[in-house]
Amino acid sequence: MKLSLLISVLLFLMVSCKTYFEKSQNAHTAIAQYQFQEALEDIASNKYLRKKRNALLYHLELGRLYHLNGEYEESNKHLNYADDLMDYINTLTDLAVSVAVNSASKKYRAEDFEKIMIHYYKALNYIYLNEMEDALVEARRMNLKEMELDEKKMKQYHTDPFGMMLIGQIYEKAKDYNNAFIAYRNAYDAYVKTGKSLGVEVPKQIQEDLLRAAYLAQFYDELSYYENTFGKKYKYTPKEFGELILYWENGKAPYKIEKEYIFTLVGGQAGFYFTDQTGNLRVPFNGTVSNPSSLAALAGIRIALPAYKEFPLYYQPTPNSITVNNKDSSKHLELVENINVIAEKTLHERFSKDLATHLTKLAMNQILAQSLRSDTTNGELGMILGTAVSAAGFLSEQADTRNWQSLPAMISYTRVPLTQKDSNEVTLQLVNPAGQTEEIKIYVNSKGKNNIQFKNIFTPDKLPGKIVKPESINDTLTLKPIKP
Repeated sequence: MKLSLLISVLLFLMVSCKTYFEKSQNAHTAIAQYQFQEALEDIASNKYLRKKRNALLYHLELGRLYHLNGEYEESNKHLNYADDLMDYINTLTDLAVSVAVNSASKKYRAEDFEKIMIHYYKALNYIYLNEMEDALVEARRMNLKEMELDEKKMKQYHTDPFGMMLIGQIYEKAKDYNNAFIAYRNAYDAYVKTGKSLGVEVPKQIQEDLLRAAYLAQFYDELSYYENTFGKKYKYTPKEFGELILYWENGKAPYKIEKEYIFTLVGGQAGFYFTDQTGNLRVPFNGTVSNPSSLAALAGIRIALPAYKEFPLYYQPTPNSITVNNKDSSKHLELVENINVIAEKTLHERFSKDLATHLTKLAMNQILAQSLRSDTTNGELGMILGTAVSAAGFLSEQADTRNWQSLPAMISYTRVPLTQKDSNEVTLQLVNPAGQTEEIKIYVNSKGKNNIQFKNIFTPDKLPGKIVKPESINDTLTLKPIKP
């Protein structure tokens, strides 16, 4: 009876070890095929995501998918709810759960870069809905998130220049040139300081944005300073038919897998420490070893931690070109946010802390198991309980593989001047793995002199054979396949 119960418990633990990606595979396959409605329905009915601890992730995924489906109001309902959830996570309770069971059992807490991306999509939603006041609120909230990042004093991802740049664009669209200049300046400085470490170069377009904002804000001393810095003389040219800020979201965000490590407690008079099988990882042990037999219990400790795995990009990030009304615009998209790199950097930065937490938890588990097994007063029951605790600790050690997986891998952008009053045909040329050029056409109606419009395009994988060609920028997603 006791043995059968132990086997049942162990089997339950083993079948619960699928990664989040495996539990949502159908949705992400649909995304790769541009079947966003199908992906949305799959996520909405996903029992795993509907668990209370996954509420934040559930609403992030739905918010992104509604955005892709052109349902901007519905998208922001979910993204606003997710934004609120970020502020009400009970971290003490979650910490207790992760120590007692595993980190995958605690409430999902967004990665720092996901906290920036939520405002990117909310701001775009409001802009597409012509609700500029709300878009400006998102710019201010994004600025607060940037300040929170800076306060964390992280070595790698302590600022997000992409978010700062977007803040500047929103302020510029609202003709608040003072704040636009400040945001562009912060973005430029951040790209210079951290761009390469985050997988991007300083975009040339940001120089133009900074010069233009300085001129329009009448900050002539600053304008002169940056003219000297960039080695160019700025001449302001009004955009007769306005311009398009185009974001290209390329590829699928990396997903988390489980990576296993085996540690053993070693040491002596100089102290004890955990080491992995390669001997390259060492973690100090702050506990005490009063009984030499405890060392045997602390050998072969299995640690499961998350690691990111990237999807291969179908379209090359560069080179690419853009034509407007069949004329070369001399514009090229520039990479401004590399989520592949940022995700890896943020995970790597907390690796040591996560490792120490997991080792402490499992060391306590194994010492308890050894104690139960060696307790002669309980006889066979003690052996069974000790074995059960040890095996449960081994099998329940599960990495938290959750992340906002419907995000893109990279984001590039440019500003394209429109050239005629009515509909403008903007053609984006992408390079596929065979070196061939494929095109995406966007149709944008001019909205007047110096008016700024936004558009984001997502290419998770190879374009479908047929795509809808919308008549205006606010129509449903350009890449939505035509059903036969």
